[in-house]
Amino acid sequence: MSFGTRLCPLAILVGVGLFLVSGYAAVAGDKKLSPAVGKLELKDGKGEVKGQLAATDPKDASKNECFCKIYTIKLEAGKSYQIDCTSAWDNWLRLEDAKGKQLAEDDDDGGGTNAQIVFECKTDGEYRIIVTSFEPGDTGDFQVAVAKK
Repeated sequence: MSFGTRLCPLAILVGVGLFLVSGYAAVAGDKKLSPAVGKLELKDGKGEVKGQLAATDPKDASKNECFCKIYTIKLEAGKSYQIDCTSAWDNWLRLEDAKGKQLAEDDDDGGGTNAQIVFECKTDGEYRIIVTSFEPGDTGDFQVAVAKK
C-alpha cells in the first residue's frame, strides 16, 4: 500500500468531520433552535425560578445582541397569567408559543427596570418565557415569577 493510498481514508474522515462540524455550527447558529434551559412549573397557580444570565448563554432571537435564558411553561386556555422578571440590571421579557411565535414582550412594566407581562391564554399548551436584557451584553442574577390571575 503506497503512502497516497493510506492517506485517502484519513482525508475522507477529516472531510466528513469538517462537514459534521460545519453542519452543527449552522444549526447552533439558528436562533430558532436555541434549546430551552429549564421548565417553570406552576403549583397552586404560582411558580418561580431564579437564574443567571451569562455571556455563555445563547443570543436571543429577537434581541440578537443580547444573551437569553429560555423556560418552558404549561398554560391553560381561558386563564390570565402575570409574568414578572426582576433583576439588578435592565431585563427584557418575551413570551412565545411552542412554535417560536412571539406573543408578548415587555421592558419596564414591572416597575423601574423590571419587566412584566400579563397574558390572556387562548390555547392550552406549552409556552416559552425568554429572559434577556435591554442593553447588549448585560448579565447577572434574575428571578421570574408567574401567577395565575
